[in-house]
Amino acid sequence: MALQFADIIKDDPRFDPYLSYTSIRKVERVSGTFALLLGKRNNTGTRDDVWLGQLVDERKNLFFLPSLGVFEFTMADGYTHRPDYAFGLHRPESYLLQYGNYWVYNDFLRRTGFSNVINNVIPESADTLNALLLYKLTEPHTTNYKGLHWFTNSYSKLVFNQAAMSSSSISQFLKEIGREECYRNFFRVYFEFLSTNEYTSSLMEFPILIDSTGLPNDTKMNITEPNCHNGVMSNEVRVIYVTDKDSGLPIFFKYVPGNIIDVSTLQYVIETLKMFHIDIKSVTMDAGYNSQDNINYLYSQNITFITRMQENRTEYKNIIDQYSTELLKPKYLVPYMDKSVFCMQIVLNIDGNVLYTYFCCDGDRLTSELNTYRKKYLNDPDNYDINGIKYSSIARFVLISNYNFDTKDILENYYKRQQIEQNFDTSKNIAALSPVRVHSEIAFRGHLLVSFIQTIISILLSKQLKNKKIDSKTIFDIMKYVNVDIYNNKEEIIRPLKKVEKYVVKELELELNLEIKSSDFVGSYLKKISKSRGKGRPEGRKNRKKILFNLDPNKDNNLSDKESFSDDEYIYDQDNSSDVQPKPKVSTKKGRPKGSKNKFKQHFEELNTSLTQTERRRPGRPKGSVNKPKPEAQNTELSSERRRPGRPKGSVNKPKPEA
Repeated sequence: MALQFADIIKDDPRFDPYLSYTSIRKVERVSGTFALLLGKRNNTGTRDDVWLGQLVDERKNLFFLPSLGVFEFTMADGYTHRPDYAFGLHRPESYLLQYGNYWVYNDFLRRTGFSNVINNVIPESADTLNALLLYKLTEPHTTNYKGLHWFTNSYSKLVFNQAAMSSSSISQFLKEIGREECYRNFFRVYFEFLSTNEYTSSLMEFPILIDSTGLPNDTKMNITEPNCHNGVMSNEVRVIYVTDKDSGLPIFFKYVPGNIIDVSTLQYVIETLKMFHIDIKSVTMDAGYNSQDNINYLYSQNITFITRMQENRTEYKNIIDQYSTELLKPKYLVPYMDKSVFCMQIVLNIDGNVLYTYFCCDGDRLTSELNTYRKKYLNDPDNYDINGIKYSSIARFVLISNYNFDTKDILENYYKRQQIEQNFDTSKNIAALSPVRVHSEIAFRGHLLVSFIQTIISILLSKQLKNKKIDSKTIFDIMKYVNVDIYNNKEEIIRPLKKVEKYVVKELELELNLEIKSSDFVGSYLKKISKSRGKGRPEGRKNRKKILFNLDPNKDNNLSDKESFSDDEYIYDQDNSSDVQPKPKVSTKKGRPKGSKNKFKQHFEELNTSLTQTERRRPGRPKGSVNKPKPEAQNTELSSERRRPGRPKGSVNKPKPEA
């Protein structure tokens, strides 16, 4: 018969043997499937549950606990020990690791020099940062609690072996990298990288694009404030990106509370860049940054700017009324890429500043809007009125600048603003900028910095590829299944590549350079893992009983049965581990001597020995006595006397009276 579960687990502090349990529930975790033993609800309405253990075999109801081992448990029969399943205590170490994603990450960034930037952000935790970036690039929009599972199956665990990839460790690391010191270290090294990189401008003078985006979240941070965008209210944080116009690489970012409008942040961002000794020679910005104060500031700093004029300004309405008909003449038609755009230049003087205004109309959009309007009134021509769609302002916009651009050049420079929109798209869809899964401002800062670095890596990879249909996310999706086999006595073997994998390797010019060249590194890593699994005697130290049996019987070892030695009191010879020189043990443990008894037990034993056998016998009848015989009935009269009171025997019920 199976033992009762409460009897087995009564010594385990996690279990309460006096509770009654109702059912078992499975709980999925990254490290495996666990079982929860559900208890009955008490008088207060609460329920006391306990962990039954890790689920080893669901079909056979087998579980594992370190204190109990492998056991079988059912609600009907209780607990039964199953030593035959002891092999399932530990998972075997994986020797088939994902190598392709690490290959792309390490080789490409090493050749571009960006790996030096990453390693100098926070040097003492460089392994964790590299592993976290690779995890986010390989598995975008995946929560942190799966990071450890990915890390144990990735080749990066052998290279970034100091990385801490558990969920709690990642949360702590985001707070660590969110410090202002790490921010400044990153931008200091990153600006040095940009000044010497072939993709960017030289001499630290950047033509920049500036724009912002909202990160909706409802966390209780001081920077989370309500904001209205396109008529939709939300709690958010505004993130401002600064992008190099020539290369499209993001070069800087800042964040502000959600209720701060864009027009108030332009001077703040430019002045912050000056603190890093960055000279801005031109700025292309959206209409949200256009204000008279900002224009005067850009004039004072000798910065060339291009922006769009707001539709609610008086100057915009005057231009629409005066030049709408003139604009559509063929002489103002400017071919730009595959579009037909009308553009004319108008010089204005606003508040003493000379502004070059460019009145433009997108011909393709104008045609599309007119066709939509005509189809609407196709069956009702009497109500057709071209002025009903504000024909004078449809598909028209006004650009302003303090530099005299040619009409074709102004369009080329302004439409480069799409690069920063693509950077926002990369940050949100590939670099996991949104959604926000942190709950403190310092962790939010770390989240922004990690996402910003991911965005830079993704854009650098995309620029290397000739086929623009493949982005960085597709690269990691293709290469994540390239595995490498690791053997104890041989070098690593990478499996043959498929056609699409060979294409990525060729485009990125990857070189096969495995970090581990022999089994020594693998053995040392696995040895390190085995040490961390549990406590025990140091490596190379033998069992104490084996050491005692290996002592030379011809020598006088001076060992008696009463003498004892601990493991750390033996001196081992490296050449001959059997030669042992024991040292007498100096015990520092306090307590009664070995073999002595408890005072209370000793008192009762002395009391029992002092008493005679009769004195120790419990009170009662003499030994060997028997029960007294029960009295038997002498006659019928005595038996009738013992009968309970009632009506005479044989009497019948009286007849009931008739109604």
